[in-house]
Amino acid sequence: MLDSDGSISLNEKSGQILISISQKNLYLLEYLREIYNGKIYPVSKDIDAFRYVIYRKNELYELIDNYFNKYPLRSKKINRLNLIKEFYLLRTYKSKSNNNVMKYID
Repeated sequence: MLDSDGSISLNEKSGQILISISQKNLYLLEYLREIYNGKIYPVSKDIDAFRYVIYRKNELYELIDNYFNKYPLRSKKINRLNLIKEFYLLRTYKSKSNNNVMKYID
């Protein structure tokens, strides 16, 4: 579903990665939410479709480890998916590095 009806994006304001899937069939999205958490929103008032969104780090990791490692993406979106853990690793490293530098400045 993500290959055809989804996206992987970075919200630059919040620094969060989002995986979203749009579908007319709410039942399919509810199944994902039951297993991997996340939220379901209506796309709009005018369009009879829904969007499943997952953005919490631990939920993203669970989705990657328990679903996408077994059923890999077939589109170029796999490149973005493979960068998610690296993104969080670098962000954690940067945060720790900044904290260590601040110790010596004070």
